[in-house]
Amino acid sequence: FLWNKYSSQKKFMARNLKGEETSQLEKHLFHGTTENSVTAIYKLNFDPRVSGKNGKHYGDGTYFAQNAQYSNTYAIPSNNGCRYMFLAKVLVGKYARGFSLYRRPPPLQSSCPDSSLYDSCVDNVINPTIFVIFDSCQCYPHFLIKYRNLTDQVQLDS
Repeated sequence: FLWNKYSSQKKFMARNLKGEETSQLEKHLFHGTTENSVTAIYKLNFDPRVSGKNGKHYGDGTYFAQNAQYSNTYAIPSNNGCRYMFLAKVLVGKYARGFSLYRRPPPLQSSCPDSSLYDSCVDNVINPTIFVIFDSCQCYPHFLIKYRNLTDQVQLDS
C-alpha cells in the first residue's frame, strides 16, 4: 500500500518537471528515529502530523538528511544501546528555503498566493543537506538500519 502511494505520487510529480529537474525529483535520505517509532513508520509511513518533537526550524514536516551522521543525533539509543535510522526514498521535487512557521511549502510564485506550491523545504537552496516533507505520499521507508555506536576504535586490516 505505501509503495503504491509513493509510486503514484512520483508519477504525478514527474509530470510537472522538465529536463534535469526530473533527475532531481527523488533522493535517498536518512531519518533517525526511536525504537518505539519503527513499527509505526513501517506500517503507516512517516507522518508529518506528528512531527516537531525535535524542533521545526525549517517547517512543520518530516525531516530527512543527506548525511547519516546528522540523522544519528535523532536516533536515540534504546535500552540495549541500539539506534534506528531509515534510509528513505524521498520525493523532494522543487524546493524552497524552509521557515519555522511553515505548515506546508510556500507558493512557487510568492506574489500569487493561489499558485502551485513548492514540493518541499530545505536548509539551503544552493547546497541542501536537510529536507522537510509535508506530505507522507512523498516518502517511503526503504531500509531500516539498526546499529550501535562503538566506543572503542576499530582496527581494520589492510
